[in-house]
Amino acid sequence: MATCRKCHPQCVCCCQGYKHAAPHKLPHYMHLQDPGSFFERNWEQKPAVFKATAERVALFQGLCSLPAVVNWLKQRQKKAGPLAFGVDFNTARYRNGVRETPNGEVADAGGFKALHDDEGCTLQLFQPQRFFDPCWRLLAALERQLGCLVGSNAYLTPAGSQGLAPHYDDVELWVVQTHGSKVWKLYQSTNGYQLPNQPCPDFDQVRALPATHT
Repeated sequence: MATCRKCHPQCVCCCQGYKHAAPHKLPHYMHLQDPGSFFERNWEQKPAVFKATAERVALFQGLCSLPAVVNWLKQRQKKAGPLAFGVDFNTARYRNGVRETPNGEVADAGGFKALHDDEGCTLQLFQPQRFFDPCWRLLAALERQLGCLVGSNAYLTPAGSQGLAPHYDDVELWVVQTHGSKVWKLYQSTNGYQLPNQPCPDFDQVRALPATHT
């Protein structure tokens, strides 16, 4: 039985403080009328796409955003100092078929925002659940629903830019777009790597295989 880190030890639902994100309601917000069918047909097999609804927008918009991170960082750096590259976050930029990682050593709130606004970098914030309660509450709900550990990263990408090259991951991913608009392309698993146990190298931007979802 999961419990809140801020609640009484007898609290039976780690997510009641997160509006409607109680574990038993997660299938509802994914519109899974039959969760068993999802795990049988999609889990570890092929992508499933869930379009935005008013309920989902209300649920996920509060997870993480650039203004929220910058405001939090302004408060944090007064006591704990700036964020460290490679420990708290990375920068990423994909231009002309080349992946760049223009990391430095540390970044305060102003430097963090400048990397996003002026340098066109995607900011990859590691484990935002350490800093933002809505993130850890959602992860706790997923862990209870799925019966396994769940981690997270937040990617803050400026308009008109791309942070990462096409790639596949060696874990099951739930990708939640919380703000703005973006074109996503999903592909069938690379032949022989339907369940990879190692991360892949970056692929070329142009793929021979057609996308299964755009």
